[in-house]
Amino acid sequence: METIIGLLIVLVPVIFKLIGKKLEQAAQSTSSQAEPIEDWAETLRRHLEAQQSQEQQIEVHPEPSPAPAQAPKKVIEKKTPEKVQKSSPILQEEVKKKREKIDPKKLASIVFTSGTTGKGKGVMLTTENICMDMQQGMYNFNITERTMCVLPPHHTFGSTVNFVGHYAQGCEIYISSGLKYIMNELKTFKPTPLILVPLFVETFYKRIMSAAEKSGKLDTLKKGIKISNFLRKFGIDIRKKLFGESVLSNFGGELEMIICGGAALNQDIIDFFESIGVTILNGYGITECAPLISCNRNEYRKTGSVGMPIIGGHVKILNPDENGEGEICYKGP
Repeated sequence: METIIGLLIVLVPVIFKLIGKKLEQAAQSTSSQAEPIEDWAETLRRHLEAQQSQEQQIEVHPEPSPAPAQAPKKVIEKKTPEKVQKSSPILQEEVKKKREKIDPKKLASIVFTSGTTGKGKGVMLTTENICMDMQQGMYNFNITERTMCVLPPHHTFGSTVNFVGHYAQGCEIYISSGLKYIMNELKTFKPTPLILVPLFVETFYKRIMSAAEKSGKLDTLKKGIKISNFLRKFGIDIRKKLFGESVLSNFGGELEMIICGGAALNQDIIDFFESIGVTILNGYGITECAPLISCNRNEYRKTGSVGMPIIGGHVKILNPDENGEGEICYKGP
């Protein structure tokens, strides 16, 4: 994303399987003077139809090999000033020119919403929208050195929080090859924080409980959680010792935190992961807000809440009922 914005190109991430009328709608909504939109849409459609017509679908991403003895190669690496200085003078000058040309208030990305209640709408986000959201929102998180991106780039929770937010803090980012590879990749890449939507968290929970039941260790797991929760009241934390090898090793063994948003997540699941040593920080946001609006923090969490708004963000409930529920209105910084 940083490279594309640096080249002054507007990014329009789309779902790979988007074809037919939906593809045309997306193409026509983002027409460019530089290239006729009909040609662009037709090229994409032909490419996708050719792939679908093959007798056997091509695997774009091969099955990852077993975990190597050494740490896997980084997909994205934050460049330090020393590394930038080692670049050629010509490259440095070109980068400088590009940066000088970037207008933070100009369009950087058009992200299409799901269109649940109608046609998907293209949300226009500027460089300032995206960067300000992360500058004002990514604080008081225990972001460690290694994460893995499993959300698609057309999901702003993944593209903004996972890419921009983590990259800006020097975090190594590994990119997942797809849903069926995730469990193997977690063991290989060993992420410490993850950015997920509730569906992933619920799937992980079901997988843990199913595996424990099949192995006859479900009662042992529940007893271990009770003992651990009791000891933690006295400042004694034995979660890694109790659940590190038996449970967390299936997720790489180093998972410590999940920032979760995009839909509601059952509090019982949040409590379960906390009991085995994985902190879940529930948040709230929408594509139009780039997307982060609020989130719980490692040292400031409230049960049943999606946390405090980002710095400079203002939230109000319009026409609340007797329970205080109403339309959520938000104004960013």
